[in-house]
Amino acid sequence: MSFHRKFSLGLCSAFLVTLAACQPNSEIENEAASQAPDPAAEEQTLDSSSDTALDTADNEAFSEDRLVMIGVEDSQELTDFLAQLRQAAEANDRQSIADLVEYPFLTYDAGEVQKTYGSSTEFLSDYDSLITPKVLAALETANADSLFINQDGGSIESGTVWINNFGNGLRIYRING
Repeated sequence: MSFHRKFSLGLCSAFLVTLAACQPNSEIENEAASQAPDPAAEEQTLDSSSDTALDTADNEAFSEDRLVMIGVEDSQELTDFLAQLRQAAEANDRQSIADLVEYPFLTYDAGEVQKTYGSSTEFLSDYDSLITPKVLAALETANADSLFINQDGGSIESGTVWINNFGNGLRIYRING
C-alpha cells in the first residue's frame, strides 16, 4: 500500500473517530436527565422554612467573619455605631459627626496628604468641605446590610465613607465625597 493511501486512510479513520465522539449518546443523556433537578422540587426547597433557617445561619456566620475584619466582635456594636451616624446625619449634628471621626484625620489628593486634622475642633472648621451633601446622604442611609467590608475597613455607600475600629471603637477614617 502506498504512503498516500495509508495517510488518507489514517485521516479518514481520525475523522470517523472524532465524528463518533461528537454524536450524542442516548444512554448518557437519559442518565443525565434522570439526575437533573426538578424545577418544581427546587422551588419547593427554596420555600421551606428549614432551608431558610440554614441560609440565615450561613449569612450570620459570614457576617461575623466579615466583622472581624473591621475589629468588631459583636454585630450590635456595628449596628449601634451606624445608628449613631444616621441619627447625627439626619439632625446634621456636626459635633456628633466630628466625634465619630478618628484623629488624626488626613485628607488626600492623588495620593498626597493635603491636610491633617488633629481634633474635632479642627475638623469642624472645614466641616462643610468635608461633609458634603453626598457624604451626608451616605451617612443618613448607613446600615449593616449595605456595608462593604474588606481588609481596608467598612465602606458606606460605595466608598464614600470608610470606617474601622482603632481600639477606641468604630470611627470614620476616610471620606471620599
